[in-house]
Amino acid sequence: MAKPLHKILSTLTICAALTLSFANPITAGTEASKSYPYTGAVSGDSVRLRTGPSTGHAIAGVVTKADELIVLEEKDGWLKIRMPASEQCWISKQFVTLEGDQAKVTAKNVNLRIRPNTNNVPVGQVSTSTLTAVTEKGSVVEKDGYVRVVPPAEATLWIASQFVSFKAAASTASKNDTPIAAKSEPKRALTEEEKAAKELEEEREVFKQLELEVAARLERKGDKELAEMRVLMEQFSETTTQDTIRESAKTWVKKIDALDKALADAAKTEAARKAAAERAEKIRAERDAERKKVLDEVRALLKKPEAKAADTWLAKGFVADHNRKATIPASHQLVDANGNVLYYIRWDGGDLKGLWDKHVAISGTIKTYAGWEKPVIIISNAKEVPEERG
Repeated sequence: MAKPLHKILSTLTICAALTLSFANPITAGTEASKSYPYTGAVSGDSVRLRTGPSTGHAIAGVVTKADELIVLEEKDGWLKIRMPASEQCWISKQFVTLEGDQAKVTAKNVNLRIRPNTNNVPVGQVSTSTLTAVTEKGSVVEKDGYVRVVPPAEATLWIASQFVSFKAAASTASKNDTPIAAKSEPKRALTEEEKAAKELEEEREVFKQLELEVAARLERKGDKELAEMRVLMEQFSETTTQDTIRESAKTWVKKIDALDKALADAAKTEAARKAAAERAEKIRAERDAERKKVLDEVRALLKKPEAKAADTWLAKGFVADHNRKATIPASHQLVDANGNVLYYIRWDGGDLKGLWDKHVAISGTIKTYAGWEKPVIIISNAKEVPEERG
């Protein structure tokens, strides 16, 4: 498996430094006179400062030959140093109160960082102290909820020991001293090779920040605003000369495109579902309206009064006794107002006695029988009606 690029570069730098150290060995007497803290001088060009004692820790800055540093301790081939005043040091704004260019720390064990975020390990802690804020054009430098401050004594970094030579004892240096900044004397111009290396390092740092931003946006709920991020990733994939960045950028573009497609498909599916639901609702409403119309028509028909059937009576007259013992085929007779017999009558399902001597209208079936001089009406219905006169 290929080594990460930053580890390869560090290995090359260490090899170069070892060559320099053999060319300029430290005498035993000088080495023996060292005690911590002491002032050291950088013996290599463009040497990286890191947040911890290994090449796996983040790069915090760069120092060059002859820069002076306060060395605090040594560990596994690395020197712990005071953070130079020229390097970036940030503290969370929620734990400080700003008064002019003074940043008063209001809590205990507040982390100091090399970037205005929590993506790297802290490089120190401070408690209820006053720091000097960095200002630009009269305003305190702030970013993403952090305040940039002049590195206090508690802020420390690490540098490979082979790049630092002992210069002098720092007997007056204490933990609370102001850290020594890199020398302000003019530095020599970088070679083309050094410029190219610096540009590559800066490109890696920018790309790393871009990756963090894209990852953060992917975690957002709602609109992730990835269009601009995709453009930047695509630009990296087309312009970078570093294979790892190019492949990573292409991968991010694919991820963003896949997410955009998934979101578009989801939106299309939701739109189709909504349209189907609206169509179903429309059909249901139309069906309900049609059903209501039919029910209303039925109710209207049921409310209409029935047409009165025309009277279809067979005969009208007065109910009277026929003066015969037989009740079959007739039990009574129907006579007119003058007592003339109109019909003989029998009502198997009714009571003619209740209609005795009353004027009635009757319907039924007319039959004739031997020995009965008038037809017999077998009554199906009979009711009392007013006598018609005139």
